[in-house]
Amino acid sequence: MLLRKKIIFQVVMTGVLLLLVGCSNKEGNTSNNKEDVEVSQDNVNEIESDNNYEEKENQNDSNSNNYYSDDEEINICIKDVLLLDSDRIVEYGQWIDDNQSVYRIAVGRTEEIDDEYSHLEDYFFIKSSDGVKYFKVDYPSKNDPIDSDRYVCDACDFTAYFEDVTFDGENDIVISLGHQGASGTEVHCAYVYVDGEYVYTKSFEEIPNYQVDNDNKCIVGEYDGEEYKYIFQNGEFVQQ
Repeated sequence: MLLRKKIIFQVVMTGVLLLLVGCSNKEGNTSNNKEDVEVSQDNVNEIESDNNYEEKENQNDSNSNNYYSDDEEINICIKDVLLLDSDRIVEYGQWIDDNQSVYRIAVGRTEEIDDEYSHLEDYFFIKSSDGVKYFKVDYPSKNDPIDSDRYVCDACDFTAYFEDVTFDGENDIVISLGHQGASGTEVHCAYVYVDGEYVYTKSFEEIPNYQVDNDNKCIVGEYDGEEYKYIFQNGEFVQQ
């Protein structure tokens, strides 16, 4: 009987010891699991951070390449002259004529400013027998005087045209400056081809709703139902 009690006591004690060891291991594993979870979460955060960085880099790479033309000579010129910074981003690049003679890079703001257009400036690259010519066009603030060079009026889409407005056989570049006044008069600026260069000619902005009259070799302006004729003379557009 005494021996039986002794055996039972040993069995009970063994069970208690096993239970204590199991609890100890369970608590230790819980601690390790918590540490493992924390480490795993750190790894997830690092992966997400890396993915976000790569995504931004891919977006930047995409923006840095998607505005190039399919003309290698023009692309070389773009790389040489296009200036971008933290305030400027390329909006688009496109040919402005069906013959793919003039390629335009439109540059805009990275952040919006109240009462200002997001469009900031343009680069025009013109193919010629002498290679690629280019020039840059910028626009004043809406807060500048209305008679400022290339002042941009309301509802402007900055559409550009490659056509001869001086009737010398060479195409010029004309850019929309929007609509002015209650009548919505269309205003445009012109860069006229002169001796191999494109020269900004402010007097073109005085021609309302311009149309090219190839038959009479003049520019026709229209305002309030009246037509006015202009010719290019001594470097300026003058009314006849």
